[in-house]
Amino acid sequence: LGFQLQKRADKGLDYGATFVGQVGRYGADRIRALGANVALGLNIPSKWRPRLAGQFTLGSGDQNPTDGVRGTFDGVFGGADINFYGDLNLFFWSNLRDYEWDLHLSPGQEVKLFLEYHYFTLDQARDAWYTTGLAVFWRDATGLPGKYLGQEVNLRLSWQARKDLQIFTGWGRFFPGDFVK
Repeated sequence: LGFQLQKRADKGLDYGATFVGQVGRYGADRIRALGANVALGLNIPSKWRPRLAGQFTLGSGDQNPTDGVRGTFDGVFGGADINFYGDLNLFFWSNLRDYEWDLHLSPGQEVKLFLEYHYFTLDQARDAWYTTGLAVFWRDATGLPGKYLGQEVNLRLSWQARKDLQIFTGWGRFFPGDFVK
């Protein structure tokens, strides 16, 4: 069950919110999981049309993998391809918290520049680090490595060369945190 709300604007504030709750059964376990994203952007009317934005993404994790309740959110609606949690595709919308800050510029009608910063943590320390498709990349059931996954910086450039041709280039860097190390 879920909903999505968006208000886009060329000037002023824009915002978006996505909330998804999951219930049911997974084998013998009951499912009680949550996915959410909230975003707020400010579009500044000036020559390069800057947009400052922040967003928070949550994919719940399983606090106790042996209690008969599956708390790990299973990303939905093409969750592997949405731009909630970085461009490098190191994470999936499961057991994840992503704190994101963005600066978008349009120095020309055909050119757009995107600078994005992500701070990643696990939602639950005893659950796994999941990659696309809900694949477990690493799990430490003790929770001793903590929750800090790391930080990611992305820089992208988009050029609308012609009406039917758009060219993208980008750079991304991940700085691993304690859990990843």
